[in-house]
Amino acid sequence: MKRVLLSALLTVFIAGCIDYDESTYITDDMGVRHHTKHYLKDTRGKNYFPEKIKGIGRKQFIFDPKVAAWAAYDEAGNRVMTGSGSGGKEYCEDVGKPCRTVTGSFRVYNKRGLDCKSGEYPVETTGGAKMPYCMYFYRGFTIHAGYEVPPYNSSHGCIRVLPSAAKWLNEDFLTLGSQVTVLSYPDENGDRDDVSKPLGPFATTSVIQPVVPNLDTGNTDNNEELAQSKSEAQQPIAQAQESPEEVIKRAEADLPPVYEAG
Repeated sequence: MKRVLLSALLTVFIAGCIDYDESTYITDDMGVRHHTKHYLKDTRGKNYFPEKIKGIGRKQFIFDPKVAAWAAYDEAGNRVMTGSGSGGKEYCEDVGKPCRTVTGSFRVYNKRGLDCKSGEYPVETTGGAKMPYCMYFYRGFTIHAGYEVPPYNSSHGCIRVLPSAAKWLNEDFLTLGSQVTVLSYPDENGDRDDVSKPLGPFATTSVIQPVVPNLDTGNTDNNEELAQSKSEAQQPIAQAQESPEEVIKRAEADLPPVYEAG
């Protein structure tokens, strides 16, 4: 009986420590401190993403803007964690155009810590917005912490996750070269990423193939270089003519350049 009681007390103590872990706090651009849910208590995406997908020999972060959630998979394709995520919204009034997150498969090419800031937003100050624990995966697109991660897409293009999740992803999971895959938006051709279809990326016999971003409908939280090399970024990828082996080989050789946040 004493062991059961001690075990219960220990569980309550650990849960309390998680709730008030320093990583659950974040200070916004106005200097207001917010307390957020710990990523270990975040259940969004848990019943959506499969526990096992095809391993590709590197860690994977998969975000689905249709459900505002993400999943992390190890090198063998085993699901390690899921959580809340908020991608680029349909339209940003401050820049006067759509802000969707670029879709496709990319690689983490740069990471920064707690002090990471945008080089473009707010527009009024040409940058300075906080993007704690940012992880760049395509030009100015990043995964970073946000004090608000609603169940819908609300950002300028980056993928916002809970602060504690951003810290864990940045420091303990994603490394340079890890794969980041952003699935399609509801009105896009989502046949390749529908979890209910056997030929989607979650099937153990398939491979997630890159999608060429439409730069006319994309924007990011840090996008100083987005307009540059537009024609290069829009070169068509002949997915239908490529075998899975060719896709992987091309993806491994096609890492994006590093752009500084400013």
